[in-house]
Amino acid sequence: MPPTKKILIIDDQEMFVKMVSNRLSHSGFTVVSADNGEKGLAVAKKEKPDLILLDVMMPGMDGYTMLLELKKEESIKNTPIIIVTCKEDMKDLFAAVGVYDYLIKPFDFEVLLMQIKKLLKI
Repeated sequence: MPPTKKILIIDDQEMFVKMVSNRLSHSGFTVVSADNGEKGLAVAKKEKPDLILLDVMMPGMDGYTMLLELKKEESIKNTPIIIVTCKEDMKDLFAAVGVYDYLIKPFDFEVLLMQIKKLLKI
């Protein structure tokens, strides 16, 4: 059996994190989380996740700023990222820095799972 893939969820909405964490865990993934960009960056550096689910609107460091910081870190700069947000109008901004996987909340979990599997090639 292949090793479990680790997913980092960075989102300040506690209920969203619990719901998605639970579903991902039941789908065989290891899940870690952070509730803001600063913590998310620290967790990403420490845990070296296989994929990151990143919210845009968070207190402190927002998702876009965090993404730019992630890209500066050699050990995690190529980690696949899926933006999960209510802000559809920021899609082009993220595409400009190389992130094309973008889900608008609320979304179907099966769609998220398909995107994760595609990005992780599983």
